[in-house]
Amino acid sequence: MKKKTLILMLSVVAVAAAAIGGTLAYFSFQANPANNTFTVGNVKIELTEPDWNADNASNVYPGETLAKNPIVTNIGSNPCMVRIKVEKDDRIILVGVNSNWTLDEDGYYYYNSALAPGEATPALFTGIQVPDDFTNEDSGGYSVKVTAQAVQSEGYDSTSLSEVKAVFGSVVF
Repeated sequence: MKKKTLILMLSVVAVAAAAIGGTLAYFSFQANPANNTFTVGNVKIELTEPDWNADNASNVYPGETLAKNPIVTNIGSNPCMVRIKVEKDDRIILVGVNSNWTLDEDGYYYYNSALAPGEATPALFTGIQVPDDFTNEDSGGYSVKVTAQAVQSEGYDSTSLSEVKAVFGSVVF
């Protein structure tokens, strides 16, 4: 009888151990991790001035207009929003500023729509005018620096200037 009791107790312990082990296995099962790869868009632009001729910038006369037409082309694979900054002396006048660009209080001109891959903006302006009071004392000349920046437009309202500015503001250049 002792033998039967011992076998019965061992069986109960074995069943209890199997139940506890099974429960622990149930709660500690680990599946293989899911690997998700995310990549950012490809945003690349090119700034050109097809009508600019640096040779024309020497021997200028007061009031002369020089052809200068900054154009941004999207050479990346994603649509993008574009802005241009023009740094110049206040006396230099931009001629023929295109209405598809909006000058904001932050000093940037924002293109009014997203730029598709392969697409180019119209020229921001068509020329620059030398000051009417340009003299020999201005022999150091003037410079006009044009820079362009772009951010991916997908996921944003590219028609809202405030949202476009917020997107540019969140990117470190």
